[in-house]
Amino acid sequence: MERAQEQAQKGNSRLALWAVVLALGAGLLLVSQTVAGYRDEGLHLLAAQFIGIGRRPYLDFFFQHTPLYAYLNAVCLAVFGPGWRAPHVLSALLTGAAILLVADFVYARLRTPAWRLPGAITAALLMGLNTLVIRFGTISQPYAPCLFFGAAAFRLTVKAAEASTGLLPLWAGVGAGAAAASSLLAAPIAPILLVWLIWNTTRGNRLKRCSQFLAGCAVPFLPLLWLAAHGPQQVLFNLIEFHLFYRASVFLPSVGLLQWDLGVLTGLLHSTQGLVLVGLGVLCIADVGKWQAALRAELYLCFWLTAFLGLYAAITRPTFEQYFVLTAPFLSILAAFGLCSLGSWLWPARRAAWVVLGITGLYCLQMHQLRWLFYPCWRQIEAVAQAMNQVVPQNEYFYSAYESVYFDARRLPPPGMENNFAPVLRLPEALAKSLHVVPQQQIEDWLAGGMFAAVLIRAENPRVESLGLRRVYRKQREMTCYNSRHYLFYDRASTSR
Repeated sequence: MERAQEQAQKGNSRLALWAVVLALGAGLLLVSQTVAGYRDEGLHLLAAQFIGIGRRPYLDFFFQHTPLYAYLNAVCLAVFGPGWRAPHVLSALLTGAAILLVADFVYARLRTPAWRLPGAITAALLMGLNTLVIRFGTISQPYAPCLFFGAAAFRLTVKAAEASTGLLPLWAGVGAGAAAASSLLAAPIAPILLVWLIWNTTRGNRLKRCSQFLAGCAVPFLPLLWLAAHGPQQVLFNLIEFHLFYRASVFLPSVGLLQWDLGVLTGLLHSTQGLVLVGLGVLCIADVGKWQAALRAELYLCFWLTAFLGLYAAITRPTFEQYFVLTAPFLSILAAFGLCSLGSWLWPARRAAWVVLGITGLYCLQMHQLRWLFYPCWRQIEAVAQAMNQVVPQNEYFYSAYESVYFDARRLPPPGMENNFAPVLRLPEALAKSLHVVPQQQIEDWLAGGMFAAVLIRAENPRVESLGLRRVYRKQREMTCYNSRHYLFYDRASTSR
Protein backbone atom coordinates (compact mmCIF):
# COMPACT_ATOMS: atom_id res chain seq x y z
CA MET A 1 0.00 0.00 0.00
CA GLU A 2 2.79 2.41 0.93
CA ARG A 3 4.69 1.53 -2.24
CA ALA A 4 1.58 2.23 -4.33
CA GLN A 5 1.15 5.62 -2.65
CA GLU A 6 4.82 6.40 -3.24
CA GLN A 7 4.51 5.50 -6.92
CA ALA A 8 1.38 7.65 -7.22
CA GLN A 9 3.16 10.62 -5.62
CA LYS A 10 6.13 10.13 -7.92
CA GLY A 11 3.81 10.05 -10.93
CA ASN A 12 2.06 13.23 -9.80
CA SER A 13 5.42 14.91 -9.28
CA ARG A 14 6.53 14.08 -12.79
CA LEU A 15 3.24 15.37 -14.17
CA ALA A 16 3.76 18.64 -12.29
CA LEU A 17 7.29 18.90 -13.66
CA TRP A 18 6.07 18.19 -17.18
CA ALA A 19 3.39 20.84 -16.78
CA VAL A 20 6.00 23.45 -15.84
CA VAL A 21 8.28 22.46 -18.74
CA LEU A 22 5.36 22.47 -21.21
CA ALA A 23 4.31 25.92 -19.99
CA LEU A 24 7.85 27.20 -20.53
CA GLY A 25 7.97 25.53 -23.95
CA ALA A 26 4.64 27.09 -24.92
CA GLY A 27 5.97 30.48 -23.88
CA LEU A 28 9.10 30.01 -25.98
CA LEU A 29 6.98 28.94 -28.93
CA LEU A 30 4.80 32.04 -28.57
CA VAL A 31 7.86 34.29 -28.41
CA SER A 32 9.36 32.59 -31.47
CA GLN A 33 6.29 33.38 -33.58
CA THR A 34 5.73 36.96 -32.43
CA VAL A 35 8.64 39.11 -31.31
CA ALA A 36 11.73 36.89 -31.59
CA GLY A 37 14.28 38.08 -34.10
CA TYR A 38 17.89 39.11 -34.48
CA ARG A 39 19.72 40.75 -37.35
CA ASP A 40 22.31 38.03 -37.96
CA GLU A 41 19.80 35.16 -38.22
CA GLY A 42 19.19 36.12 -41.85
CA LEU A 43 22.69 34.83 -42.61
CA HIS A 44 21.71 31.31 -41.53
CA LEU A 45 18.33 31.40 -43.25
CA LEU A 46 19.82 32.60 -46.52
CA ALA A 47 22.47 29.86 -46.32
CA ALA A 48 19.68 27.29 -45.90
CA GLN A 49 17.88 28.80 -48.88
CA PHE A 50 21.03 28.42 -50.99
CA ILE A 51 21.46 24.81 -49.88
CA GLY A 52 17.87 24.18 -50.91
CA ILE A 53 18.67 25.19 -54.50
CA GLY A 54 21.81 23.06 -54.62
CA ARG A 55 24.56 25.47 -53.64
CA ARG A 56 27.27 24.38 -51.23
CA PRO A 57 28.59 26.32 -48.22
CA TYR A 58 32.20 27.49 -48.61
CA LEU A 59 32.47 26.17 -52.16
CA ASP A 60 29.72 28.35 -53.68
CA PHE A 61 29.31 31.11 -51.09
CA PHE A 62 31.14 32.47 -48.07
CA PHE A 63 29.89 31.03 -44.76
CA GLN A 64 31.93 31.28 -41.56
CA HIS A 65 30.02 28.68 -39.52
CA THR A 66 30.01 24.90 -39.29
CA PRO A 67 27.28 23.65 -41.64
CA LEU A 68 25.01 21.26 -39.71
CA TYR A 69 22.49 23.89 -38.60
CA ALA A 70 22.24 25.31 -42.11
CA TYR A 71 21.42 21.83 -43.43
CA LEU A 72 18.84 21.30 -40.67
CA ASN A 73 17.20 24.57 -41.63
CA ALA A 74 17.31 23.60 -45.31
CA VAL A 75 15.39 20.41 -44.48
CA CYS A 76 12.95 22.42 -42.39
CA LEU A 77 12.30 24.83 -45.28
CA ALA A 78 11.92 21.98 -47.74
CA VAL A 79 9.35 20.22 -45.56
CA PHE A 80 7.35 23.18 -44.25
CA GLY A 81 7.89 25.71 -47.02
CA PRO A 82 9.87 28.95 -47.22
CA GLY A 83 9.58 31.46 -44.43
CA TRP A 84 11.06 32.21 -41.04
CA ARG A 85 8.31 30.71 -38.89
CA ALA A 86 9.19 27.00 -39.24
CA PRO A 87 12.89 27.52 -38.32
CA HIS A 88 11.75 29.56 -35.31
CA VAL A 89 9.44 26.71 -34.27
CA LEU A 90 12.35 24.28 -34.61
CA SER A 91 14.51 26.45 -32.35
CA ALA A 92 11.77 26.81 -29.71
CA LEU A 93 11.15 23.05 -29.68
CA LEU A 94 14.86 22.23 -29.36
CA THR A 95 15.25 24.75 -26.53
CA GLY A 96 12.19 23.34 -24.76
CA ALA A 97 13.61 19.83 -25.11
CA ALA A 98 16.90 21.02 -23.58
CA ILE A 99 14.97 22.45 -20.59
CA LEU A 100 13.26 19.08 -20.15
CA LEU A 101 16.58 17.23 -20.18
CA VAL A 102 17.99 19.57 -17.54
CA ALA A 103 14.94 19.41 -15.27
CA ASP A 104 14.64 15.64 -15.60
CA PHE A 105 18.30 15.21 -14.65
CA VAL A 106 17.82 17.17 -11.43
CA TYR A 107 14.62 15.25 -10.65
CA ALA A 108 16.36 11.91 -11.18
CA ARG A 109 19.40 12.82 -9.07
CA LEU A 110 17.78 14.56 -6.10
CA ARG A 111 16.85 11.92 -3.55
CA THR A 112 15.54 14.26 -0.84
CA PRO A 113 11.72 14.01 -1.09
CA ALA A 114 11.12 17.59 0.07
CA TRP A 115 13.46 19.03 -2.58
CA ARG A 116 13.11 16.61 -5.48
CA LEU A 117 10.27 18.31 -7.35
CA PRO A 118 11.09 21.89 -6.23
CA GLY A 119 14.72 21.39 -7.28
CA ALA A 120 13.74 20.08 -10.71
CA ILE A 121 11.26 22.93 -11.20
CA THR A 122 13.96 25.38 -10.13
CA ALA A 123 16.31 24.05 -12.83
CA ALA A 124 13.55 24.36 -15.44
CA LEU A 125 12.67 27.91 -14.39
CA LEU A 126 16.28 29.09 -14.16
CA MET A 127 16.88 27.95 -17.72
CA GLY A 128 13.46 28.67 -19.24
CA LEU A 129 13.23 32.19 -17.80
CA ASN A 130 16.83 33.05 -18.65
CA THR A 131 16.69 36.19 -20.81
CA LEU A 132 19.49 34.93 -23.05
CA VAL A 133 17.68 31.63 -23.59
CA ILE A 134 14.39 33.38 -24.33
CA ARG A 135 15.97 35.80 -26.77
CA PHE A 136 18.45 33.57 -28.56
CA GLY A 137 16.91 30.12 -28.13
CA THR A 138 13.90 31.10 -30.23
CA ILE A 139 15.53 32.47 -33.39
CA SER A 140 17.17 31.05 -36.50
CA GLN A 141 20.68 30.91 -35.09
CA PRO A 142 22.42 27.73 -33.90
CA TYR A 143 22.06 28.38 -30.16
CA ALA A 144 18.96 26.18 -29.81
CA PRO A 145 20.52 23.06 -31.40
CA CYS A 146 23.66 23.63 -29.35
CA LEU A 147 21.57 23.76 -26.16
CA PHE A 148 19.72 20.58 -27.07
CA PHE A 149 22.63 18.55 -28.42
CA GLY A 150 24.88 19.71 -25.56
CA ALA A 151 22.34 18.73 -22.90
CA ALA A 152 21.63 15.40 -24.65
CA ALA A 153 25.36 14.62 -24.91
CA PHE A 154 25.75 15.37 -21.21
CA ARG A 155 22.89 13.05 -20.24
CA LEU A 156 24.14 10.27 -22.52
CA THR A 157 27.71 10.57 -21.24
CA VAL A 158 26.52 10.27 -17.65
CA LYS A 159 24.44 7.23 -18.61
CA ALA A 160 27.41 5.72 -20.45
CA ALA A 161 29.52 5.96 -17.29
CA GLU A 162 26.87 3.96 -15.43
CA ALA A 163 26.40 1.25 -18.07
CA SER A 164 29.01 -1.46 -18.57
CA THR A 165 27.99 -2.26 -22.16
CA GLY A 166 26.07 -0.78 -25.03
CA LEU A 167 26.45 2.06 -27.54
CA LEU A 168 25.77 4.97 -25.21
CA PRO A 169 29.30 6.42 -25.68
CA LEU A 170 28.69 6.42 -29.45
CA TRP A 171 25.42 8.34 -29.08
CA ALA A 172 27.00 10.72 -26.57
CA GLY A 173 29.67 11.45 -29.17
CA VAL A 174 27.00 12.06 -31.81
CA GLY A 175 25.35 14.63 -29.53
CA ALA A 176 28.62 16.38 -28.69
CA GLY A 177 29.69 16.37 -32.33
CA ALA A 178 26.29 17.70 -33.45
CA ALA A 179 26.62 20.63 -31.05
CA ALA A 180 30.04 21.56 -32.45
CA ALA A 181 28.90 20.92 -36.03
CA SER A 182 26.09 23.44 -35.42
CA SER A 183 28.37 26.12 -33.97
CA LEU A 184 32.05 26.36 -33.17
CA LEU A 185 31.07 27.91 -29.82
CA ALA A 186 30.11 24.40 -28.66
CA ALA A 187 33.53 22.92 -29.52
CA PRO A 188 34.66 22.48 -25.86
CA ILE A 189 31.76 20.14 -25.04
CA ALA A 190 33.18 17.06 -26.79
CA PRO A 191 36.70 17.03 -25.26
CA ILE A 192 35.38 17.74 -21.75
CA LEU A 193 32.83 14.92 -21.96
CA LEU A 194 35.43 12.56 -23.40
CA VAL A 195 37.97 13.25 -20.64
CA TRP A 196 35.28 12.83 -17.98
CA LEU A 197 34.06 9.58 -19.53
CA ILE A 198 37.58 8.15 -19.64
CA TRP A 199 38.22 9.23 -16.03
CA ASN A 200 35.00 7.58 -14.85
CA THR A 201 35.41 4.34 -16.83
CA THR A 202 37.28 1.27 -15.65
CA ARG A 203 40.69 0.87 -17.24
CA GLY A 204 39.79 -2.14 -19.36
CA ASN A 205 36.92 -0.35 -21.11
CA ARG A 206 38.56 3.02 -21.70
CA LEU A 207 39.91 2.40 -25.20
CA LYS A 208 36.62 0.95 -26.42
CA ARG A 209 34.51 3.78 -25.01
CA CYS A 210 36.91 6.42 -26.22
CA SER A 211 36.78 4.95 -29.74
CA GLN A 212 32.98 4.84 -29.67
CA PHE A 213 32.73 8.43 -28.49
CA LEU A 214 35.15 9.72 -31.13
CA ALA A 215 33.38 7.76 -33.86
CA GLY A 216 30.10 9.33 -32.77
CA CYS A 217 31.65 12.82 -32.83
CA ALA A 218 32.72 12.29 -36.43
CA VAL A 219 29.22 11.47 -37.71
CA PRO A 220 27.76 15.03 -37.65
CA PHE A 221 30.91 16.30 -39.38
CA LEU A 222 30.50 14.08 -42.45
CA PRO A 223 28.97 16.92 -44.55
CA LEU A 224 31.88 19.17 -43.56
CA LEU A 225 34.42 16.47 -44.43
CA TRP A 226 32.78 16.06 -47.84
CA LEU A 227 32.95 19.81 -48.44
CA ALA A 228 36.57 19.92 -47.27
CA ALA A 229 37.49 17.16 -49.70
CA HIS A 230 36.13 19.29 -52.59
CA GLY A 231 37.48 22.64 -51.41
CA PRO A 232 40.07 22.41 -48.63
CA GLN A 233 41.29 25.99 -49.06
CA GLN A 234 37.80 27.47 -48.87
CA VAL A 235 36.80 25.39 -45.83
CA LEU A 236 40.07 26.22 -44.05
CA PHE A 237 39.61 29.95 -44.60
CA ASN A 238 35.90 30.06 -43.68
CA LEU A 239 36.20 28.09 -40.46
CA ILE A 240 39.75 28.74 -39.25
CA GLU A 241 41.56 31.65 -40.88
CA PHE A 242 38.58 34.00 -40.82
CA HIS A 243 38.10 33.58 -37.07
CA LEU A 244 41.81 33.77 -36.25
CA PHE A 245 42.88 36.68 -38.45
CA TYR A 246 39.87 38.61 -39.78
CA ARG A 247 36.94 38.30 -37.40
CA ALA A 248 37.96 41.06 -34.98
CA SER A 249 38.35 43.69 -37.70
CA VAL A 250 35.02 42.72 -39.28
CA PHE A 251 33.00 42.99 -36.06
CA LEU A 252 34.79 45.82 -34.29
CA PRO A 253 36.83 47.88 -36.75
CA SER A 254 37.00 50.96 -34.50
CA VAL A 255 36.54 49.70 -30.91
CA GLY A 256 39.23 48.27 -28.64
CA LEU A 257 38.77 44.52 -28.25
CA LEU A 258 39.75 44.45 -24.58
CA GLN A 259 37.42 47.32 -23.76
CA TRP A 260 34.54 45.65 -25.58
CA ASP A 261 35.09 42.20 -24.06
CA LEU A 262 35.37 43.58 -20.54
CA GLY A 263 32.15 45.50 -21.06
CA VAL A 264 30.32 42.34 -22.10
CA LEU A 265 31.69 40.29 -19.19
CA THR A 266 30.97 42.90 -16.54
CA GLY A 267 27.47 43.38 -17.97
CA LEU A 268 26.76 39.67 -17.55
CA LEU A 269 28.07 39.57 -13.99
CA HIS A 270 26.21 42.73 -12.99
CA SER A 271 22.89 41.31 -14.15
CA THR A 272 20.49 39.91 -11.57
CA GLN A 273 20.22 36.59 -13.39
CA GLY A 274 23.96 36.28 -13.78
CA LEU A 275 24.53 36.89 -10.08
CA VAL A 276 21.83 34.39 -9.07
CA LEU A 277 23.12 31.65 -11.38
CA VAL A 278 26.80 32.11 -10.57
CA GLY A 279 26.16 32.56 -6.85
CA LEU A 280 24.06 29.41 -6.54
CA GLY A 281 26.46 27.49 -8.80
CA VAL A 282 29.43 28.40 -6.59
CA LEU A 283 27.41 27.40 -3.53
CA CYS A 284 26.71 24.01 -5.12
CA ILE A 285 30.40 23.33 -5.72
CA ALA A 286 31.31 24.56 -2.23
CA ASP A 287 28.83 22.11 -0.71
CA VAL A 288 29.36 19.30 -3.22
CA GLY A 289 30.79 17.00 -0.55
CA LYS A 290 27.32 16.35 0.87
CA TRP A 291 26.25 14.36 -2.21
CA GLN A 292 27.10 10.78 -3.12
CA ALA A 293 30.29 10.12 -5.10
CA ALA A 294 28.56 9.47 -8.43
CA LEU A 295 26.51 12.67 -8.19
CA ARG A 296 29.58 14.66 -7.11
CA ALA A 297 31.34 13.55 -10.29
CA GLU A 298 28.36 14.64 -12.40
CA LEU A 299 28.16 18.04 -10.70
CA TYR A 300 31.88 18.53 -11.26
CA LEU A 301 31.26 17.72 -14.93
CA CYS A 302 28.62 20.46 -15.03
CA PHE A 303 31.12 22.82 -13.45
CA TRP A 304 33.85 22.06 -15.99
CA LEU A 305 31.42 22.38 -18.89
CA THR A 306 30.25 25.75 -17.57
CA ALA A 307 33.78 26.97 -16.90
CA PHE A 308 35.29 25.96 -20.24
CA LEU A 309 32.31 27.06 -22.34
CA GLY A 310 32.35 30.41 -20.54
CA LEU A 311 36.11 30.80 -20.93
CA TYR A 312 35.96 29.82 -24.60
CA ALA A 313 33.17 32.33 -25.22
CA ALA A 314 35.15 35.03 -23.41
CA ILE A 315 38.23 34.70 -25.65
CA THR A 316 36.48 34.64 -29.03
CA ARG A 317 37.73 38.16 -29.96
CA PRO A 318 35.28 39.82 -29.74
CA THR A 319 32.75 38.17 -27.47
CA PHE A 320 29.01 38.84 -27.27
CA GLU A 321 26.59 38.14 -24.44
CA GLN A 322 24.63 35.55 -26.43
CA TYR A 323 27.70 33.32 -26.67
CA PHE A 324 27.34 32.51 -22.97
CA VAL A 325 23.86 31.05 -23.46
CA LEU A 326 25.51 27.67 -24.08
CA THR A 327 26.40 27.49 -20.38
CA ALA A 328 22.69 27.70 -19.41
CA PRO A 329 21.91 23.95 -19.14
CA PHE A 330 24.88 23.10 -16.95
CA LEU A 331 24.81 26.27 -14.85
CA SER A 332 21.07 25.79 -14.23
CA ILE A 333 21.75 22.29 -12.87
CA LEU A 334 24.44 23.61 -10.53
CA ALA A 335 22.20 26.49 -9.43
CA ALA A 336 19.31 24.12 -8.66
CA PHE A 337 21.50 21.99 -6.40
CA GLY A 338 22.96 25.15 -4.87
CA LEU A 339 19.47 26.34 -3.99
CA CYS A 340 18.73 23.00 -2.34
CA SER A 341 21.84 23.41 -0.20
CA LEU A 342 20.93 26.99 0.66
CA GLY A 343 17.37 26.03 1.58
CA SER A 344 18.52 23.12 3.73
CA TRP A 345 20.88 25.41 5.66
CA LEU A 346 18.77 28.50 6.17
CA TRP A 347 15.15 27.36 6.02
CA PRO A 348 15.08 23.65 6.93
CA ALA A 349 11.61 23.93 8.48
CA ARG A 350 10.02 25.83 5.60
CA ARG A 351 8.39 24.37 2.55
CA ALA A 352 10.79 24.19 -0.34
CA ALA A 353 8.16 25.71 -2.65
CA TRP A 354 8.44 29.07 -0.85
CA VAL A 355 12.21 29.10 -1.32
CA VAL A 356 11.77 28.34 -5.01
CA LEU A 357 9.19 31.12 -5.39
CA GLY A 358 11.48 33.59 -3.66
CA ILE A 359 14.52 32.86 -5.80
CA THR A 360 12.40 32.79 -8.97
CA GLY A 361 10.96 36.21 -8.12
CA LEU A 362 14.47 37.59 -7.65
CA TYR A 363 15.59 35.90 -10.86
CA CYS A 364 12.74 37.45 -12.84
CA LEU A 365 13.58 41.03 -11.83
CA GLN A 366 15.69 41.34 -14.96
CA MET A 367 13.03 40.12 -17.37
CA HIS A 368 11.49 43.57 -17.75
CA GLN A 369 14.52 44.43 -19.91
CA LEU A 370 13.21 42.13 -22.64
CA ARG A 371 10.67 44.78 -23.64
CA TRP A 372 13.55 46.88 -24.94
CA LEU A 373 15.05 43.98 -26.86
CA PHE A 374 11.94 42.46 -28.41
CA TYR A 375 9.96 44.03 -31.22
CA PRO A 376 8.16 42.57 -34.24
CA CYS A 377 11.24 42.73 -36.46
CA TRP A 378 10.04 40.06 -38.88
CA ARG A 379 6.89 42.06 -39.50
CA GLN A 380 9.14 44.95 -40.48
CA ILE A 381 11.26 42.70 -42.71
CA GLU A 382 8.16 41.30 -44.39
CA ALA A 383 6.98 44.83 -45.18
CA VAL A 384 10.37 45.72 -46.69
CA ALA A 385 10.53 42.47 -48.68
CA GLN A 386 7.03 43.04 -50.03
CA ALA A 387 7.96 46.56 -51.09
CA MET A 388 11.08 45.23 -52.82
CA ASN A 389 9.09 42.68 -54.78
CA GLN A 390 6.70 45.41 -55.88
CA VAL A 391 9.39 47.72 -57.31
CA VAL A 392 12.11 45.28 -58.45
CA PRO A 393 11.56 43.12 -61.56
CA GLN A 394 12.20 39.41 -61.09
CA ASN A 395 15.23 39.42 -63.39
CA GLU A 396 17.05 42.22 -61.52
CA TYR A 397 18.93 42.55 -58.25
CA PHE A 398 18.37 44.84 -55.30
CA TYR A 399 20.77 45.86 -52.55
CA SER A 400 20.28 45.31 -48.83
CA ALA A 401 22.75 44.98 -45.96
CA TYR A 402 20.40 42.42 -44.38
CA GLU A 403 20.35 38.82 -45.59
CA SER A 404 16.91 38.44 -44.01
CA VAL A 405 15.40 40.79 -46.59
CA TYR A 406 16.70 38.65 -49.46
CA PHE A 407 15.42 35.55 -47.69
CA ASP A 408 11.93 36.87 -47.04
CA ALA A 409 11.63 38.32 -50.55
CA ARG A 410 12.58 34.89 -51.97
CA ARG A 411 15.31 36.62 -53.97
CA LEU A 412 18.99 35.82 -54.40
CA PRO A 413 21.62 38.51 -53.79
CA PRO A 414 24.21 39.19 -56.47
CA PRO A 415 26.97 36.54 -56.55
CA GLY A 416 29.56 37.34 -53.89
CA MET A 417 27.10 39.26 -51.70
CA GLU A 418 25.51 36.28 -49.96
CA ASN A 419 27.20 37.17 -46.66
CA ASN A 420 27.20 40.67 -45.21
CA PHE A 421 30.53 40.09 -43.44
CA ALA A 422 32.41 39.09 -46.57
CA PRO A 423 32.75 42.39 -48.51
CA VAL A 424 34.73 44.15 -45.76
CA LEU A 425 37.45 41.48 -45.86
CA ARG A 426 40.63 42.81 -47.44
CA LEU A 427 41.84 39.83 -49.41
CA PRO A 428 44.14 39.26 -52.39
CA GLU A 429 42.12 39.24 -55.60
CA ALA A 430 42.70 35.54 -56.36
CA LEU A 431 41.73 34.47 -52.84
CA ALA A 432 38.64 36.67 -52.83
CA LYS A 433 37.54 35.16 -56.13
CA SER A 434 37.99 31.60 -54.87
CA LEU A 435 35.95 32.45 -51.76
CA HIS A 436 33.20 34.16 -53.79
CA VAL A 437 33.77 37.49 -52.04
CA VAL A 438 33.08 40.83 -53.75
CA PRO A 439 35.21 43.66 -52.31
CA GLN A 440 33.42 46.54 -50.64
CA GLN A 441 34.80 49.03 -53.16
CA GLN A 442 33.20 47.06 -55.99
CA ILE A 443 29.84 47.25 -54.24
CA GLU A 444 30.30 51.00 -53.73
CA ASP A 445 30.90 51.37 -57.47
CA TRP A 446 27.78 49.33 -58.23
CA LEU A 447 25.70 51.48 -55.89
CA ALA A 448 26.96 54.72 -57.38
CA GLY A 449 26.47 53.39 -60.91
CA GLY A 450 22.87 52.28 -60.36
CA MET A 451 23.46 48.57 -60.93
CA PHE A 452 20.73 47.68 -58.43
CA ALA A 453 17.07 48.16 -59.24
CA ALA A 454 16.49 49.26 -55.63
CA VAL A 455 18.58 50.02 -52.57
CA LEU A 456 17.68 49.67 -48.89
CA ILE A 457 20.00 51.71 -46.68
CA ARG A 458 19.89 53.26 -43.21
CA ALA A 459 18.73 56.86 -43.31
CA GLU A 460 21.79 58.13 -41.41
CA ASN A 461 24.28 56.19 -43.55
CA PRO A 462 26.73 58.73 -45.07
CA ARG A 463 26.77 56.73 -48.32
CA VAL A 464 23.33 58.14 -49.12
CA GLU A 465 25.08 61.44 -49.89
CA SER A 466 28.58 60.28 -50.80
CA LEU A 467 27.29 57.89 -53.49
CA GLY A 468 24.61 60.30 -54.69
CA LEU A 469 21.77 57.81 -54.32
CA ARG A 470 19.16 60.59 -54.61
CA ARG A 471 20.53 61.37 -58.06
CA VAL A 472 20.75 57.73 -59.11
CA TYR A 473 17.12 56.98 -58.20
CA ARG A 474 14.02 59.05 -58.86
CA LYS A 475 11.93 57.72 -55.99
CA GLN A 476 12.55 57.28 -52.31
CA ARG A 477 10.43 55.72 -49.58
CA GLU A 478 11.01 55.73 -45.84
CA MET A 479 10.67 52.36 -44.10
CA THR A 480 11.43 50.79 -40.73
CA CYS A 481 13.73 47.78 -40.55
CA TYR A 482 15.19 46.36 -37.35
CA ASN A 483 13.58 49.28 -35.55
CA SER A 484 15.70 51.80 -37.46
CA ARG A 485 14.73 54.32 -40.11
CA HIS A 486 15.74 53.31 -43.64
CA TYR A 487 15.39 54.67 -47.14
CA LEU A 488 14.22 52.52 -50.02
CA PHE A 489 15.53 54.03 -53.26
CA TYR A 490 14.07 52.76 -56.54
CA ASP A 491 13.17 53.75 -60.12
CA ARG A 492 16.62 54.40 -61.59
CA ALA A 493 17.25 57.62 -63.48
CA SER A 494 17.76 57.09 -67.20
CA THR A 495 21.36 58.32 -66.96
CA SER A 496 22.28 55.63 -64.41
CA ARG A 497 24.07 52.35 -65.13
